[in-house]
Amino acid sequence: MKPLIIHPPKNIIDGEIDLPASKSIANRLLIIKALSDQPLSGLKLSNSADTVLLHSILEDLPENIDAGDAGTAYRFLTGFLAAKNGHWILNGSERMLFRPIGPLVDALIEAGADINYMDKSGYPPLKIRGKKLEGGLVTIDGELSSQFITSILLVAPYMEQGLKLVLSTKPSSIPYIQMTIELMRRFGINVRWEDDTIVVDPGAYEKKNVEVEADWSAASFFFELCALSEQCSIQLKNLAEESIQGDSLISKLMNDFKVNSVFRDSGLNLEKSVSEGQVADFRMDCNEIPDLVPALVCTAAGLGISASFSGIYTLQIKESNRIIALQTELRKLGLRSDYNAQEDMLHIHKGQLKPYKGILRTYNDHRIAMALAPLSLLCGDLHLEDGDVVGKSFPSFWEQLEKLGFIIERVSIKNEI
Repeated sequence: MKPLIIHPPKNIIDGEIDLPASKSIANRLLIIKALSDQPLSGLKLSNSADTVLLHSILEDLPENIDAGDAGTAYRFLTGFLAAKNGHWILNGSERMLFRPIGPLVDALIEAGADINYMDKSGYPPLKIRGKKLEGGLVTIDGELSSQFITSILLVAPYMEQGLKLVLSTKPSSIPYIQMTIELMRRFGINVRWEDDTIVVDPGAYEKKNVEVEADWSAASFFFELCALSEQCSIQLKNLAEESIQGDSLISKLMNDFKVNSVFRDSGLNLEKSVSEGQVADFRMDCNEIPDLVPALVCTAAGLGISASFSGIYTLQIKESNRIIALQTELRKLGLRSDYNAQEDMLHIHKGQLKPYKGILRTYNDHRIAMALAPLSLLCGDLHLEDGDVVGKSFPSFWEQLEKLGFIIERVSIKNEI
């Protein structure tokens, strides 16, 4: 744990940002390459901790695997190992043991997998005897995580009967499922999604290379920063204008917060609009874009506007309970909020943030840390409990902020949190 202090820039925010490659795309490609026995070294991967970990595991494949707190890696490995000959123990961090895996395990067992819980039913760790899966007609509940659906889809071409996957509930984060299907198609797999059923024909992934786009989820924190600034010009490099990432929606959403974004030769250029017309009451159903919620919530909080966010119940089972984490830390900065669990609605009250001399917690959650950082533009110096957590998805995040004039002071803080 490495605390730090964020000192906001005193001048106009202007600079060029190197975004990481999308870990969502990279992690899917790693599984595809491993299933088709293609070299993993040929990919231009994200340097996020999650992707580095998954790459390392797939290269060595020890019988006892520790996926740490990498939720994507754990879920993708569950499907991969179920279809890979061998005997495996799949474990994770203490937090991972509280993140449900039951819907995915149930679907894989229905497809012929041999998986047993080693402790609490429905949760890691898992004991897996990998083998050729039969497939066929399988039902899955993807309401908690689209990654359950992605995990079984990725291995579906190698099932004897292929897969006819019936979605028993409306899945969360549908754009991530669409991303998976698009990548499978690019590697030669026939996939069809009609109504509540996804059909995957038996086959094998073609051997080819696919470029990994820059990460739109990571870009969201620079949209937030631009929205909270008085004047800025930020160039985001390597983003795809025609992206398969659902989080590219951030470029449209941030129009409500007076952030203009235009693709140019140098990349995507962000500028703060000087025109009138900022939204006064922001409302958003976030079921399909849960990873954008921290940046959107902190943007609304920083601008002092009323905002309501629905479709966010899955945030409770991320690296942290992000609903509670955001509420708790924004309360320290003087902002009131309410979460109605029955309606699944988080309401941010209109108000002005204030300076805070204490330490803001980061909850071992990369997106909480990155969402809080731009608030220093309004609150002054901010002390964060742990700066290293950004390594999970964006290891160079603090260095990128320094390019824009922020001073990141890495300090040893002895105070109790």
